[in-house]
Amino acid sequence: MKKLNLVLAAVLSVVTLFGATIPVNAASAEVTIEVKETLMDNVSVTVPSSLPIVFNEDGTNALPSTWKIENISPVAGIHLAKIDMDGSVSDWKLLPDSVDTKTMDTDVQSIKFYVGKSGALKLVTPIGGTENEKGSVIFEANEIAVPSGEKQELSFAVERGAFTTAKATEKAFDMVLTFEFN
Repeated sequence: MKKLNLVLAAVLSVVTLFGATIPVNAASAEVTIEVKETLMDNVSVTVPSSLPIVFNEDGTNALPSTWKIENISPVAGIHLAKIDMDGSVSDWKLLPDSVDTKTMDTDVQSIKFYVGKSGALKLVTPIGGTENEKGSVIFEANEIAVPSGEKQELSFAVERGAFTTAKATEKAFDMVLTFEFN
């Protein structure tokens, strides 16, 4: 089972964040996980290549309202254990909860990024507790569980300062989701 966890974590590390430079029209993207009992070679994972977000000049953000994780395994349930984010390739940074984004200078590439289930979003906390290119959020086993054969939707929110023009970056953050079996 440990080997299967490692294979699943490695495959899911392909996920990237903030990929599109056009306004978001899609309501969701899907992550599909299939685990068969027989061989570890039978792990099937389908992930979106990006989570598109556009920062509009008027202060609004255009991003998918949900992102679906589907566990098509007939064998085991999974849960989202952790999300790691890294903006070192683009100079984007994550902000701690203590920063008031309304008082920030304009055009600063720093955001508060929230993820979780609708109504229960958690902040991706920057490493060291201060503005940083890297950060993570940890979930308990019961927070975002996906039983065998079911789906779970993730919701997102972004808080940021003002921009003088609309902002879109091909890739602002790499995002790695770590799943564990229930």
